[in-house]
Amino acid sequence: MQMQPVKVNGIPIPEADILNEIDHHKEASDPWDMAISTLILRRLLLEEALRLELSAQSEEDLFTLLLQHEVTLPTLNEEECLRHYEQNINYFKVGTAADTDHILFQTTARLDQDALHKKAQQVLDKVLAEPARFGEFARKYSNCPSSEDGGFLGTLQKGQTVPEFEEVIFRAKVGQIHPALVETRFGFHIIRVQQRVEGELLAYEVVADRIREGLKEVNQNTAWRQYIQHLIKEAHIEGFDYESYLDENVFLS
Repeated sequence: MQMQPVKVNGIPIPEADILNEIDHHKEASDPWDMAISTLILRRLLLEEALRLELSAQSEEDLFTLLLQHEVTLPTLNEEECLRHYEQNINYFKVGTAADTDHILFQTTARLDQDALHKKAQQVLDKVLAEPARFGEFARKYSNCPSSEDGGFLGTLQKGQTVPEFEEVIFRAKVGQIHPALVETRFGFHIIRVQQRVEGELLAYEVVADRIREGLKEVNQNTAWRQYIQHLIKEAHIEGFDYESYLDENVFLS
């Protein structure tokens, strides 16, 4: 629990508000910190909306209006979309799937990340030295429920996992331990692809709209994140290290 009151620009966030907010983040690795981070960001966005004299029917609409008012998004052109298609051909194959094992070292805001990374690297070295013991190591070290099955995640298809993880499982050598740790928002992963089925490439015309929307979302999230980081930098926050817990989608939750 918090050791000192959390204040945003000198105004404390009541502990009762934090306790109420926790109910919305029960699935988070650290519900307490997630609740605080959400309330801090909400306070900053409300202050900015008030300063700009913006109004809307709901808080969510108000935040969207604020971001539209304050953030300018770059304009996409067809050349950029086509270049993205050509540089990411493997992402536009249907039917591609990979039977995947992993060992997860889960991160939380309260853990020493350097120490966790060091431990994960030590286990990776052991697995690389004795790949036949992968399942044993998964059951011993992994923080994922899949540890009970020796780290087996099942057959994963495109879009079923986070981008950093997906990028590896669809290019890693089949039957071998991936030689480097893979970091995602969940933590550090040791990965092995048991087998992979290559899919059929979709024509650019079929996926052009999807690419356009995807790049638009990436640009939007990047711009919004930069704006939020600006608000945090300009604010005076006491009792919480918000920078270490920043998530560009918190304001949408």
